[in-house]
Amino acid sequence: MPRPQNATETRLQNTIISLSLGLKLLNTLHELNIPFAQLMSSTVLSLVNVVQNVKRNREECIQLLEHIQRFIYAISEIYLQSETGDFSPIVLVSIGEFTRTLQKTHTFIEAQQDGNKLRSFFRQTEMSSLLKDCQTGLEQALANLNIHVRHQTWTDVNEFNAMLENTHTQLLQFASTTSEYGSSADKSSSIYRGGSDSFLSSRSFSLLPATPKIFYGRDSEVDRIMTILTDPSPRIPILGGAGMGKT
Repeated sequence: MPRPQNATETRLQNTIISLSLGLKLLNTLHELNIPFAQLMSSTVLSLVNVVQNVKRNREECIQLLEHIQRFIYAISEIYLQSETGDFSPIVLVSIGEFTRTLQKTHTFIEAQQDGNKLRSFFRQTEMSSLLKDCQTGLEQALANLNIHVRHQTWTDVNEFNAMLENTHTQLLQFASTTSEYGSSADKSSSIYRGGSDSFLSSRSFSLLPATPKIFYGRDSEVDRIMTILTDPSPRIPILGGAGMGKT
């Protein structure tokens, strides 16, 4: 006879179910060509598998995952509220910062498994510092989005999951009525409509490499993306006569 689950195990299983529903949202957002959606989806999919084998700091890991699932819900709601499928520059920056923190979170949670080699590379103080960075980064990213999304409350996990399912249905309906759906070139350009002039720079259309790494080694790439997104005055060449120009 299997032993009954304790409160932590039940909470973990509920979180995994919610994250699996969140994956459906991310996959649809990816099909709608939302920046970072594919990377977020790949990382969350790995987290769903990794967290089931976590042996240490389970409460902390669950808390991190709960922040992640709420962020996924928030960006989906903001997308639906936009009516045109456009994100403001501020929201794009928040998504980029969240993606960077998501990579750190994956590293931390993976290191909580028994026999994981990553843990041998971290001292306890370094692991504690990494956890704090993850907590702060996820909380800040969520706080940045909460000012853009209509207030929603739920009383239990079943209600939250129902909200995720409903949001996914709305995303599918939105996608089916959007003429740009499935056209990556058109949609990628429209993502930056309504933003500041800096987002019209040609640099904004090549944010990710053609063959991105999946889970590790992305720090330099994400740092470059964040620099581009937050640069208030990008250097744009202006050509004059005989090819002479300045920036």
